[in-house]
Amino acid sequence: MSSYTDNESPSCSQKSGTKMLKGKDDFQSNFLSRFRDIKNLRQIHKIPWIKETSFNTAMGGVRHGLSLIASWPMMMETWRMTVIWLFYAAGFFVCVCGCLGGAITAREDLQRLVAALGQAIPVTVIAIKYGLFKTQVKPLNQILKSMESDWESENLNSRRDDQEAIRRREIMTNHARVPRIFFNVYTSVVTICWILFAIAPATKRISSRDQSAPNANKLPLNSWYPFPFSHSPIYQIMYVFEVFLGNVMVIAHTGIDSLLVTIIFHLCGQLEILRGCIEEFRTEERSEEMMWADVKFIVKRHEWIINSARSLEKSFNKILFSQLLAGTLHICLAGFSVLQAMESNNTSVFVKFGLLLTMALQQLFIYSLAGDYLTSQGTLIRVAAYRATWYKLPPSVSRSFLLIMIRATKPITLTAGKFSVMSLPNFTSLIKSAVSYLSVLRAMNTDNSN
Repeated sequence: MSSYTDNESPSCSQKSGTKMLKGKDDFQSNFLSRFRDIKNLRQIHKIPWIKETSFNTAMGGVRHGLSLIASWPMMMETWRMTVIWLFYAAGFFVCVCGCLGGAITAREDLQRLVAALGQAIPVTVIAIKYGLFKTQVKPLNQILKSMESDWESENLNSRRDDQEAIRRREIMTNHARVPRIFFNVYTSVVTICWILFAIAPATKRISSRDQSAPNANKLPLNSWYPFPFSHSPIYQIMYVFEVFLGNVMVIAHTGIDSLLVTIIFHLCGQLEILRGCIEEFRTEERSEEMMWADVKFIVKRHEWIINSARSLEKSFNKILFSQLLAGTLHICLAGFSVLQAMESNNTSVFVKFGLLLTMALQQLFIYSLAGDYLTSQGTLIRVAAYRATWYKLPPSVSRSFLLIMIRATKPITLTAGKFSVMSLPNFTSLIKSAVSYLSVLRAMNTDNSN
């Protein structure tokens, strides 16, 4: 027995040692191959377009801002997010009631009434926008998921060094860069405007010798509440409350507008990519089955873009309607306050309401520009289908191009409450209406002064 073990033990130990060495070699080879893959991935991310063409980069600060106010459509709905949203909504309601109360108390003086309404209208519109936006989370979630899948597919295709992939990446990157610029500029203007409104009452209170005077106890918003708030510590509490809710309003105002612009420009980029696919439709050395597969892809992609634009318009048309009505009044009232400040040489009022006027004009202009651009890109699909070499295709395939042209005849529009199409010609007519209201308001002020 012992001789058997002595004879067999060397062979068993040799086999086990061979297996251990083989396992060690396999582990080292697998580790080295995985290390090479990780190293290659790191090198891929150094390519400039990989850094730019990503969903998170395209959304930029919009995603972080809407997440802070519990309104990002792709967030998981939890009871904590619901509580945060209800807290902000209740705070918005209190601010709206306070601003409207401040406007009512200033109804006897036209200039004070105009200044109070110039603050009350934006606050009211932001609160309405915040509530309406929350009801459209599900359709927007589907659109954003589709956008994310578009970016992921382009990032996968970016490893291929072909001109078509480079062209698609450039189109998507350029269409993502414009909304980011708008978000940065728009957020800067709104933030500076709110900072000026927030610090003006504090500086007056600090510089005032008699802090019990009515002018020394104003809040950032021209508000009125049904309780005395001019004495400490109620005044400090209400001041902090309005400053905090004002910051939340800035995030909601800029975030919702920037999200709409980002989605619109992404759809415009997809329409431009689709137009390139139609114009460069290849017919040489291809079977009819391959042509049918390409036509099927074009039709499905065109249908997805149209459905996404329709869903986006359905989600935002009420918000745009409120913005359109309030924007006209806002431009009129802010312009009146700017003219009054110029006549009285009041620099602080001129700067504050000048920024309010800039904010209103910038907002309505980017809405009109994005809507007009979406309509024009949708119309160009028909031109691309006509320019394609459909005459070289089999009759069954060429008839599909005819259907694409017929479908592209119906424009893709962005409307305000199914009432007005957001376009540049309508923007000019809106400015004319605001200026005419401003002239009437100026005439009323002249009669009152006389």
